[in-house]
Order: sequence, then C-alpha cells, then structure tokens
Amino acid sequence: RLGRGAVASYKKALQLLGGNDWERCVLLQQLGAASLRVGLCEEALGWLKECSELCRRAAGHPRDVKLFQGSFSTQQTRLEFASMVEKFLAQTCMKLGDSVAAQAHASEARQLQQQLSGDA
Repeated sequence: RLGRGAVASYKKALQLLGGNDWERCVLLQQLGAASLRVGLCEEALGWLKECSELCRRAAGHPRDVKLFQGSFSTQQTRLEFASMVEKFLAQTCMKLGDSVAAQAHASEARQLQQQLSGDA
C-alpha cells in the first residue's frame, strides 16, 4: 500500500517540479522504480523511457548538481545513472514479456558500464 502512495507522491512532485534536468531525471527514475515495484509495469516503462531520453540530453553529471535544494544528493556520474535506468528498463520489459527489448536494455546497460572508466 505504501508503494502506491509513493507512486502518487512522485507523480504529484513531477507536476510541481520546475527544477533542472537532473532533478527531473532522478524523479522519473524513482517514479519508474516505484511503479515497477507495485506492478504498474506499463507506467514504469513510460517513466523510465522518458528518464533515459532526458538523461542523454542533461548536461554534466547528477553528482555535480544541487538536487532538490540540497535535500537529495547522489555520487553517480551520468553513465552510472544511465546504466541503472537501463537495468530498470530491462526488468520492466521482462515483466511485460518483451524479452527482445529486455535484452537490448541489458546490453545497453553493459555497454554503459564498460564506458565507466572514462566517465569523469
């Protein structure tokens, strides 16, 4: 029951958010993960895809941005964050029965992980 409350809270926060790209990415990732945990797989897929697309366009690294007026922080680089999102996308696609898409996202996550040594 708390999981659905978290999903509703993240959705409301997304409506109210006026912050930077990385704040939106973090919120979309959290919303996608929470949706996945409560079985809202179609919704999770949409949130995570939007997150992945925005992550590609966002400048810098999430670890370098003051998130939510300093109330949240992460040590993740862009590639680490993007890899995590791809892993969530792979899980979501598997739950939806789309093994081809799941494998594609898992492969993308592996490629991002391999690039991490140069991500600074």
